[in-house]
Amino acid sequence: MQFGKSWLAVVAALALAVACGKKEAPAAAPTAPAAAVQADKPAELPSPATSTVCPGTANALGVGKPCDKQENCRGQLAIDCPRSRDPKGFDFCTRACTGADPAECGDGATCVPRGTGGSLCVPNACSAALAQPLATDVQVNIDCASGATELGVGKVCASHADCQDTKAAHFCPRVVGPKQPGYCSMLCKEDGDCGGGAFCWRRKAEEHGKEIVVASCAPLACRVAAAVAPTPTTAP
Repeated sequence: MQFGKSWLAVVAALALAVACGKKEAPAAAPTAPAAAVQADKPAELPSPATSTVCPGTANALGVGKPCDKQENCRGQLAIDCPRSRDPKGFDFCTRACTGADPAECGDGATCVPRGTGGSLCVPNACSAALAQPLATDVQVNIDCASGATELGVGKVCASHADCQDTKAAHFCPRVVGPKQPGYCSMLCKEDGDCGGGAFCWRRKAEEHGKEIVVASCAPLACRVAAAVAPTPTTAP
């Protein structure tokens, strides 16, 4: 019995020693609260205070809002900022237009032609200064047929069917009227659209009572040379 008590005492002493020798584990660091997830919304970029090209007032579509980068026009229907691509471009928000619908540019704005660059919406206050009409003074012999170019421009035609075997010039203007070209053609914006041996011929026409510019490809050989005025002589 004495031996048993001694053994229990030894076991208790060992257990106490082990317990005292253990190092206290450091308390776990408190978990930081999860950061709130921020909505992926880009910061609004300020627009320039004024436009140097057209100090007009922006309308409800955004036409006329000063800008120097595309982001300045974000959220507008007039989403394009030409200045972002060209240091000489419009420094206000605009949009492409056709001029067929007076409402497409919104109140206080107008669709103006910009040469071969198409048409853009600008504030009314600047429309006259910023318009760049297409040159329409080039004369063409509408019955000139010099043979088809690689795209088919210039092939003699009396109907659209006559142009269906060409590479790209698939319509015959003569179908519209006797004063239209009698050779296959195609719509264009610039000379390069017509390929070699042809150019983009622009002329005025009337559609629904409104004057428009029609542009289609014509053979270079059909372009009428401007008459050269005789050089005046000095009286003796």
